[in-house]
Amino acid sequence: MHYKANPHRSIQLFVLLGRSACETHILRDPGRILSIDYGEKRVGLAITDPLAITARGFQTLINKDRIGILTALVDIISSNEIKKIVIGIPYSLDGSIGQMAERVKKFSEELSTKTDVEIEEWPEEYSSEDAKIELRKLGVDFRKDKGKVDRMAAALILRSYLNAQPLTESL
Repeated sequence: MHYKANPHRSIQLFVLLGRSACETHILRDPGRILSIDYGEKRVGLAITDPLAITARGFQTLINKDRIGILTALVDIISSNEIKKIVIGIPYSLDGSIGQMAERVKKFSEELSTKTDVEIEEWPEEYSSEDAKIELRKLGVDFRKDKGKVDRMAAALILRSYLNAQPLTESL
């Protein structure tokens, strides 16, 4: 396999198929994606690498007031060259929209008025509980720093989103 960057920052992946055939794929390069796990006390953030392949916990913001959170997010979006935002929506198990999902959707709408970056809502159920399980597996003590759970939850939301996206696009 040979990798060659094109002028659009995409990567062309050439895969030789025998001696006479060559198939070209474009590895998607949307830039960094920011994931948000919105909570009433804390807002967990995760971010991808520049090629949007891997996800990692990034920051936890204390949710004291909505304006402060929105301002902090606008700064983070700008300083990290975020190209897309994925916000976890905690739908009920039956798929309905509960009170918390409504709050998150309202927050998503408010954020969309503060930035031109595309915001995609992504279903998430029990991301905080799943984050605790993952942190326990890693031997991480999160009892004194609940922000670790929020960052991990945001990373799990982002990982779920990335896993659902095709990595390449055939030409």
